Amino acid sequence: MQEKSKSLKILYIAHERKLGGATLSLLSLLDEMKKRGHEIYVVVPTVKCPMAGELRKRKIPYIAVFFAWIQMPEYWNPVMKLCFRILYLLETVQISYVYHKIKEKQIDIIHSNSSVTDFGARLSRKLGCRHVWHIREFGDADYSLEYLKGKKKTWNDMNMCTDRFLFISNSLYQYFHEFADADKSEVVYNGISETYFLQRKYSNRKKIVFLISGTLTRKKGQMLVLKAAKELKKKYEDFEVWIAGATSSMSDSRVYEKELIEYINKYLVGTAVMLGKITDMRTLRQKADVEIVASDMEAFGRVTVEAMMGGMPVIASDSGANPELIEDGGDGFLFEKGNGESLKTKMECFMMKRELIKSMGTNAQRKAVQYFTLKDNINNIEKIYYSTVGKGV
Repeated sequence: MQEKSKSLKILYIAHERKLGGATLSLLSLLDEMKKRGHEIYVVVPTVKCPMAGELRKRKIPYIAVFFAWIQMPEYWNPVMKLCFRILYLLETVQISYVYHKIKEKQIDIIHSNSSVTDFGARLSRKLGCRHVWHIREFGDADYSLEYLKGKKKTWNDMNMCTDRFLFISNSLYQYFHEFADADKSEVVYNGISETYFLQRKYSNRKKIVFLISGTLTRKKGQMLVLKAAKELKKKYEDFEVWIAGATSSMSDSRVYEKELIEYINKYLVGTAVMLGKITDMRTLRQKADVEIVASDMEAFGRVTVEAMMGGMPVIASDSGANPELIEDGGDGFLFEKGNGESLKTKMECFMMKRELIKSMGTNAQRKAVQYFTLKDNINNIEKIYYSTVGKGV
């Protein structure tokens, strides 16, 4: 007779202040693990961040403490990089603080939600518990980050102080396969909540709405979409481009926002619009037709699967994990990364054959429901927890 699953005590490390894609995935994971009876705690980088607010709503206990990253923006000047290195060296103080706060809880496993910080790995060694490291980003290729100690040295350290690596796509694993211990590595696709599922009524709107959503950073490709729209406008008038997303904490993100606004005011007035931060993407997607993911490199593509779950076809760059999610010409289109003409051509396909919105959108939704559900994601992660700590079911 199979033994009933044992509850675990899990400490999660939330690396960012804002509610980005990785943090939203973490919140979904926390909700489900709590429902399943596990005792969970979270470390957040500051008490005033949105993540801390979400944890208070959910009555999930957390510890707020500033901690450094093992990666930093490559465009920082030498003084800022030096300060960041010093902060990292002082991190032992914060680790000691959390250790004394949490040691009596007898944590079974620490789950680091990102590869940009080793706070959880170092803390797990001090607590003597297991450590799972969720690798959710390329770092250099998608966020222009560089390693404080160099890539090879950092990954050597990571291999020594973790029990399992969870990669969110095959593309991401292949990117790091020469560095990550293969025996400790596993691909676990992100899962999307069924709340993103839409019983879409495909309408014959006068204008096709192309939506691009995500943080306003150059790597996300919003400007590329605007330039493609400028060329498309020479032939078609019956379309709009909606840009949903806010700036990041990086100064260049605010500069980039101004550049986007200036471009729209110069070339696309009445065609493109900046929507800012949107908290209800489900409702917004009901009003849009096609989602565009123009990022240079998507480690998975949470936005992509959210759109697919909502019955929307996606036009995505042919890089990163996008080809794993999208069948070109079947449930969406792939365009050549960074090529505005290629993107414009794919957008034009929907302008010429509007029936593709329904047929491809239906196919996309079917795939998302079959392969990228939150339930499957949580089941896989929970099994990895049990196998890692040695508590079976």
